[in-house]
Amino acid sequence: MGLDRMHVAAWVTGASVIAAMGAAPTAALAEEIAATGTAGAVVASPAEGQAPAAVEVRESVGEKFAVPADGLDTGRQGTPAEEVGDSAPGGVSAEGSTADADGGNEQQVVSSSDVASADASASGQTAQQGGSEGEADQRVTQGPDDAATDDEAAGGSSQSVVTQQGDAPADGGQAGDSPSQAAAADQAARAAQAKAPDSNMYRMYNPNSGEHFYTAQLGEARMLFGVGWRWEGIAWMAPASSDAPVYRLYNPNAGDHHYTTSAAERDMLVKAGWRYEGIGWYSAGANEVPLYRQYNPNAKAGAHNFTANKGENDHLVGLGWRGEGISWYGTRSAHQAIQGFWTVTRAYGSLQRYWVGADASLATSRVITPDEGAGYYALAASDGSVYHTVTDLGDGTTLLAESNGRLCASPAGWMVTTTYTGDYRRYWVVDTGKGYGVARNGLFSQGGSQYYGVPSTGYVVTNGCVRLAGAWYYGDADGHLSKLTTGKIGWQNPRQYYQVSAYDVRKVGSGPFSYIRHSVISPDATREQVVRAFLQTARLYLGTPYKWDYALAPGVGTDCAGLVQSCMESVGMQTPYNSYDHRYNSWQDHNANNMFADPKIKKVAVSDRQPGDIVFYKGHVGIYVGNDTIINAYPPQVEYDSMWRWTVRGIGRLFV
Repeated sequence: MGLDRMHVAAWVTGASVIAAMGAAPTAALAEEIAATGTAGAVVASPAEGQAPAAVEVRESVGEKFAVPADGLDTGRQGTPAEEVGDSAPGGVSAEGSTADADGGNEQQVVSSSDVASADASASGQTAQQGGSEGEADQRVTQGPDDAATDDEAAGGSSQSVVTQQGDAPADGGQAGDSPSQAAAADQAARAAQAKAPDSNMYRMYNPNSGEHFYTAQLGEARMLFGVGWRWEGIAWMAPASSDAPVYRLYNPNAGDHHYTTSAAERDMLVKAGWRYEGIGWYSAGANEVPLYRQYNPNAKAGAHNFTANKGENDHLVGLGWRGEGISWYGTRSAHQAIQGFWTVTRAYGSLQRYWVGADASLATSRVITPDEGAGYYALAASDGSVYHTVTDLGDGTTLLAESNGRLCASPAGWMVTTTYTGDYRRYWVVDTGKGYGVARNGLFSQGGSQYYGVPSTGYVVTNGCVRLAGAWYYGDADGHLSKLTTGKIGWQNPRQYYQVSAYDVRKVGSGPFSYIRHSVISPDATREQVVRAFLQTARLYLGTPYKWDYALAPGVGTDCAGLVQSCMESVGMQTPYNSYDHRYNSWQDHNANNMFADPKIKKVAVSDRQPGDIVFYKGHVGIYVGNDTIINAYPPQVEYDSMWRWTVRGIGRLFV
């Protein structure tokens, strides 16, 4: 594989690295590296037309290529970098980092050799390690049964982190050691691993920088998942040991990792300022599974992609990435089962809870069981996030899930609990046959009585009312429903006055002047609630044109008596006053005077006026809102006015 001048310049900046594939570097290459400088050097972008735009290239890494059944098992593909926010998980910037001559920007890298680089507090968008599962403002929490599996996922001190100084990835050598010092450790590690099983190779994706990261360490992969990298599962299998180690290096300025089987390339990068992080894993023989390498000359981080999926390789090359052949080989052995684990992370946007199963894939669209080590039953949605709130399933049942994802374990039948609302509620639980129960919702019969389960909450209506098919029902303390014929329970006007109701008034006539206002109160509304509804309707008419003998909708037209009539209708008051007769019956041309004379409207002293009363004048009426102010329908429009604009004739009390 040839090395062009652009590769050499990119090599020392950390924006991209080209492996020599085991071949010794040429003298010209060494001279150019020495002349260009260390890992802090900055180079110009490639000339136009040499490679695709970085955004176009990043689109391809993740969602846009098909994964054959025998190819890369990513579990979930990455989201294109241009679709995510500015701050990368764990502090990796969305643009990578342009290497500075003074070696700055080290704090931007999650997967560095510095333990501080894995600090979840580096970005406001990063889930806090150890604290994210208990954030006070989040509903996603860690359950009491998670201790056995969540100690590392929470990012605590027991978590294996990205390689730190003095803790190489696989060979145990000192990060930053010279190659000669690492050789003995490499040999000892190979001997110790000679009989070990093949290793899962985990692939992680940073949606903000576009970088993929590869590691044989489950703890490291879990830590990255927790701070915002996306989990892509097992990418290939690596032998526990071989004569072909794959070296891992890190550029602290660009925030990029590189992997190579070339000791010469490794040594050259260390001299150029890269940090040697030891042996990451081993390559199998040439008759095993090839790992293809592609190069994006425009990317500042994640410039190289490695995959066992030939389809992915070809797709990236088709988009303009440079195919660089085979990097190393994986084995054909089956994936090693892992202990499933919970993680709470913002890797896919908002803080959510996820389960990674024994096959190292993200659980999606399935039930998670205690047998997997989860501690309880949970349900993963199609995007992998676990349901952690009460949710209407749209099939006549409501999923009952706690904030940590735990599903209802109650047997079928009645259940009374505070678990989902904080106060005692009654549920009819249906056994799903999958290890958990759901609440029946909607109207249903049980034991000869009718009940109504609220779809959004799952509990049945108790000590309250519900409207079904145009009729109102009352649920008693046990939830038994009974139909309300009057449309009102609780507070009501004395019988000699107009009654309020949750039912609409009767419509009179036809055409546009048969308009009525629908009742907006509930059957169990208090007097205060009824008055509030009456005044809210009046305020809807502010700005409505004044039109004689109109009692139509807000914005269309009304006169003074028409305004009062419409507001009375909004609380279900059935009266002789209606829009049709107000327009066509001459007796109702003067409804302000008719209301003043109406014995079913109580008259009180002016000094006793209250909001919700009506104020009578000679041939006029307004609605009192308090502070000597009325809502007044008078030319040219409905507006606030002083109650003392004219001589007050009297006060009518509609709500006694």
